Order: sequence, then structure tokens, then C-alpha cells
Amino acid sequence: MPARDPLRVVRPDAGANPRRPGRELLLTFAFRCNFACRFCYVEDGLGGRFRGVTLDEAARLLADPALTAGVTRIVLSGGEVTLDKDLPAYVALARAVPSVEHVRVQTNASRLGDAALVAGLRAAGVDEFFVSLHGADAATCDAITGVAGSFAAIVAGLDQLAAVGATVVTNTVVCAANVAQLPAIVALAHAKGARAAELWGYVPRVDAADARAQLVRVTEAAPHLRQAVIDGLARGLAMTVKYFPRCLLGDLAHVHSDAQPRLIIDD
Repeated sequence: MPARDPLRVVRPDAGANPRRPGRELLLTFAFRCNFACRFCYVEDGLGGRFRGVTLDEAARLLADPALTAGVTRIVLSGGEVTLDKDLPAYVALARAVPSVEHVRVQTNASRLGDAALVAGLRAAGVDEFFVSLHGADAATCDAITGVAGSFAAIVAGLDQLAAVGATVVTNTVVCAANVAQLPAIVALAHAKGARAAELWGYVPRVDAADARAQLVRVTEAAPHLRQAVIDGLARGLAMTVKYFPRCLLGDLAHVHSDAQPRLIIDD
């Protein structure tokens, strides 16, 4: 009798997020942004230096059945992909993959207050928006993004997405600047029409010495994070926690998943 894999015993869901059936593919391009978030490795290490996957490369890759077989969701991410004039063309390529059911755009939503832009993306085939929401008020959000008025722009984008009935999932990086606001951030996400919220532990990739003072002790973050999850579940949101110790979630451990899509990135 073959020996049991201990990881499968401990983590039967390892490598797959049960809240996202099917396979996911993450296509990255447009490594530039109109924000300068204090914890963002794209801002620090990639912005302005790399194009990411070009449109021609995307067409070649997404036409390869060996890569796309069984893929049901393609996520388009950067940088801020809404800054790229070719975004609708990338969406069309993703939507043309036969097995794909969902095309998701990862965005800070700051440009999505523009009804015409949202209509164009939905017409091209985007049916999900993965929105970065890192603060519950302007002071916190604008301090994190480094851009005055960013909170107002994000809220306007969320309002426009809600007005057209778009599927929205929010993403919050848990850091020192917003940890006490996590329940309020989740409440805001729900109020603005999100169907799910993800809370990601901050994993520094460039500022390892934490010169920006954004690292927060997991024991300090746990009570705020747990309350945010409890509140989100009570509001009917699908909640996911990533890059945070599962053991500190207690009876909420079922929302933990570090699964990520397969990644296509500039060499």
C-alpha cells in the first residue's frame, strides 16, 4: 500500500481553491501604474522597465491548447492594465479560448468611474473585476497609494461597476497602515456591491528591511483579520485569506488558501 502524502492529509485543498472551480491562468502586461502603493513590488521592481506579455505573444500563447486546455478563468493583470490601450484586444484573445468561462481584470478601479470604459470592457468580454481596496477612508487609502484623491476615484469606480451589475471581488493587502481598518474595508466592499473579498498578508519582495514600516506582526493582525472575515461571511461575502498563518485563523481556517493561478510573465 503506498504511503500517504502528509501534505494531502493536512491540506486536502492544497494547490486548489474550492471557491474557484477549474484552472486559472494569469497573463501579465502593462507594468506601469497611476498609483505608487507602498508595498507593491511591481511599482518598485517592474514599473517602467518591462512591457510584460505583448499582444502578439499573448495571441500565440493563448492559441496553444497545451497551455490553455481546461482553463476556465483568465486573469489580466499588471501594473494597472486599464492604462493599456490594447486591453480590449487582450480581453478578446482571452475570451476566444474555448474553455474559458470568465475573464477577470485586476485593477485599482480608479479609471472605472468612466461609464464608457466599463461598457467597453464588458462588451469585449470582461465579466469579473478584481479590485484593489486597501483603505476604508481617504486618509488611509491615499497614504498607501501615494496619490491624493485615489480613494475617491476607487469608490467612483466601484459605484460604476455596481451600477452595471458587474461581478466584483476586492483584494486588500494587510499592512501596518490599514490593519485596524480591515473590518471597515470589508464592510465598504460589501456596501459597494462586491460579492467576495480577499485579504492578503503583506509579503515584502523589495523592501525586505521594511524601511516603509508596513510589516505588521501576525499576532497583532489576527484579531482584526478574524473580525473582518466574520463580518464578511455574515454579510454573505465569499472570503479568502492568503499568505497568513492558517493556525491563527482558528475556526475560520476554511477560508485560507494560498493557491494562485498559473503565471505568464515577461521573461
